[in-house]
Amino acid sequence: VFKNDGELVVNNNGDHPSRELTGVANLQGDAVRIAIAFYENGGGEELVARFKKGSGYSFGQLDPLGGTSGAVLPAQPAAPAQVPVIAVSGAPSALSSVYSEGASASSSFSVSGSLLSEGITVSAPQGFEVSAQADSGFAASIVVGQAGELAERSIHVRLKAGLGSATYSGSIVLTSAGALQKSVAVAGSVARKPLTSNAIVLTRNPDNSFTATASGVGLFSYSYAGRAGTNYGPSFLAPTEPGSYTVIATIADPNFTGSSSEDFSIGSSPALAPFRVTRLSLDGNICSMTWESHAAAVYTIEASTDPADPGSWTPVAEGIVASGGLTTDASVDLSQSGHAGARQLFMRVKASPAP
Repeated sequence: VFKNDGELVVNNNGDHPSRELTGVANLQGDAVRIAIAFYENGGGEELVARFKKGSGYSFGQLDPLGGTSGAVLPAQPAAPAQVPVIAVSGAPSALSSVYSEGASASSSFSVSGSLLSEGITVSAPQGFEVSAQADSGFAASIVVGQAGELAERSIHVRLKAGLGSATYSGSIVLTSAGALQKSVAVAGSVARKPLTSNAIVLTRNPDNSFTATASGVGLFSYSYAGRAGTNYGPSFLAPTEPGSYTVIATIADPNFTGSSSEDFSIGSSPALAPFRVTRLSLDGNICSMTWESHAAAVYTIEASTDPADPGSWTPVAEGIVASGGLTTDASVDLSQSGHAGARQLFMRVKASPAP
């Protein structure tokens, strides 16, 4: 049953015994033309059409005002449009690699296509790369197939080389003109590279602290503890008192892991002969000093605005000054110290045994 504007109201078409179907339509204006198409393929036939104005009314007979009757054929539905299709199956497994050791091993999934107007573009997310081969041809994006049909084939994915230690995830996107985009989830991780203790070099400094170095490693943490009866630590501060100690340097770089340790001892300090500062001059912010020195000593330059306060003395030179022999010269830029701008400043030199 159709309205005059082509709206299908009831569809009771096909071969079947007598049955009743109803439909609802909004009618506008004084008169509405309703077309009823009747189909009969043999056997008994029956056609009854009724209508009512709403749920509160009874059905009334629908009589024709004019028109023709006879065998009619309903319009056949149009064939569905033929569109390109991308199909995927399977999924890549989790990927893994170790920092600085190249790309990961690859994993794969399958893709096929039909009615394609062009090849399928396969694009990897950040940190990954794809290829149509298992061991070569990897890139951020590739094209597989061409216009027409694409038989099922494997797409390989891997973590690319040069990534930092972290976890990575995203979606591989597959596109072709006119086809519904498909995506495939992928994930992986790059582990920190382990280093043996032999790869870490520990160097003792004059103040008994240690500095660790290793190729490519940017950061270490340190822990000092007493041993062989020496009670100390663990502490990140290097010891200063005589005794036996162990230092452990642990890699704190996000791309490496590992540690190294070394035992060391601090002997009793030998007595140092008194000495005196023989020259002190100030040129702008540059303070220059000369003092009598000992070959077995190292020196620290300190400054204070209140020499009577023992806690007010602070180092102003960068690190420890090594002995220059019978005399030692040093210059300090006071503008770079915590005493910049002081109206009055007292200077002194402290000696300690060289390690």
